[in-house]
Amino acid sequence: MKKYALIEIEIENEFMKSLTHQIRILSRTMRGQFMAPENSLKFTHGRLWENPANNLGDKSGAMELHSSEISISFEEIISGDTTKIFSTARTVSESMNEAFTKTMIETIQASTEKSGNVFDAKGKPTHEAFYDAIEKLQLPLDENGELSMPSMFVAPGADEKIVQSLKKAGPEFEKKLEDLKKRKKLEAQNREAERLERFELRPSA
Repeated sequence: MKKYALIEIEIENEFMKSLTHQIRILSRTMRGQFMAPENSLKFTHGRLWENPANNLGDKSGAMELHSSEISISFEEIISGDTTKIFSTARTVSESMNEAFTKTMIETIQASTEKSGNVFDAKGKPTHEAFYDAIEKLQLPLDENGELSMPSMFVAPGADEKIVQSLKKAGPEFEKKLEDLKKRKKLEAQNREAERLERFELRPSA
């Protein structure tokens, strides 16, 4: 009986390894739709942090717990149906991603309201509202020194509406948008130059 019990434990352990591996892959992919992996920070200890210099949000924060519950019988595990791993992993990942997305949007909303970086698009053509949104932002440069455009979170179907409105806006608006991007890039370059000037350059030994 002990031998069979050990085999069951080993099977369950291997199943959980496969399941958690799939959850990790799916969760990373889903999260990547909102946040690039290179823009994510990992905490190796503790649940609290302080940022006294932050004027656009809370000066302190804490990690939030996102959880999902599943139930799988041992009979299902040994049935040989490998799709069970993937379907269960997707269920967990989607549940976790839903909680993550909700928290992220609430955090962004609280930060933008506190900074005043909001605008009312009511009554404006979609392309003009898009322009106003870009103009409000302080855009950074990417690793190649090019302007890094922001990700946009919109209601289902709104992305296509924005694309179509931009296409119909005509060459005059297109030039206006390109001029805005050039101005934003120059502003970002100036900020980077000012940042670098604050560091003391020491002669090499």
